[in-house]
Amino acid sequence: TVPSSVPPRGEHPAAKESTISIFTTSKSYGLASWRVGYMAYPHRLHDAMLKIQDTLPTHACTASQHVALAAFRLLGPEWVHEQVATLQPVRPIIWEALRPLSRAAESWPEGSTRLRTQPRGAFYYMLPVPPGVSEDAAVGLLARQYGLLLLPGSAFGAPGH
Repeated sequence: TVPSSVPPRGEHPAAKESTISIFTTSKSYGLASWRVGYMAYPHRLHDAMLKIQDTLPTHACTASQHVALAAFRLLGPEWVHEQVATLQPVRPIIWEALRPLSRAAESWPEGSTRLRTQPRGAFYYMLPVPPGVSEDAAVGLLARQYGLLLLPGSAFGAPGH
């Protein structure tokens, strides 16, 4: 847990000269299949970044680049912020709906996983899987019975979720 006195990375006084930020248009502009991303980094790293870029064997096709450019020009960051703002009221509703899982997990054997931390950014929830149930079985059951498409926690380094 990061203490509340520590500012987020982008707000730290030294962030401008020490942070490499990697972005994608996938979620922010709804362009997941277009495979376009971009980076922002301190100018002093420009030559080193070009060396890295030259070794990458992939690129976004011209059509994808034009679609992303149109999204930047026609929609802009204001549009993205408006879309994100519509999601904010949903976050506490989802958290409250999931809290019973956390309370139920308190009765599970020692060493079992728990739902502990409310996300502050994305809508990624690591839900605990009951003891004796495999992640794959839980994911399969939720897909078949409820139409939920989930990934097991082990895919994110959080086995048991």
